[in-house]
Amino acid sequence: MKTILITGAAGRMGRRLVALTLEGEGLELVAAVEHSAHSLLGQDAGAVAGVGNADVTLTCDIAAAVSAADVMIDFSSRDSAVANTELAVANNCGIVLGTTGLTDPEKASISALGSTGAVMAAPNMSVG
Repeated sequence: MKTILITGAAGRMGRRLVALTLEGEGLELVAAVEHSAHSLLGQDAGAVAGVGNADVTLTCDIAAAVSAADVMIDFSSRDSAVANTELAVANNCGIVLGTTGLTDPEKASISALGSTGAVMAAPNMSVG
């Protein structure tokens, strides 16, 4: 069973990722994270995603959440992408980074972190 942490969990992609994780075999949603001012903090991540109760509360405490996860799927914001990648690598948590709009220096920082941890950065995941 792979344990999953989703950042940006109340956004459009985050909600879809929550739903897919809950439906996926061999996956367990252990945390759903949003920024500290988000209006949906404290609500159930599955309910926010429209798929029913998941028993996972939407939180802003990523530092506490990362220790419970095997993989972080990050669709948060450009402002937190490098810090989230650093946190994942420091906690031996793989990260799939789908955040867009990264600058060249941010991309370089994330690429360097890939030499010490499991980092996959793919900022364009659209089918079309």
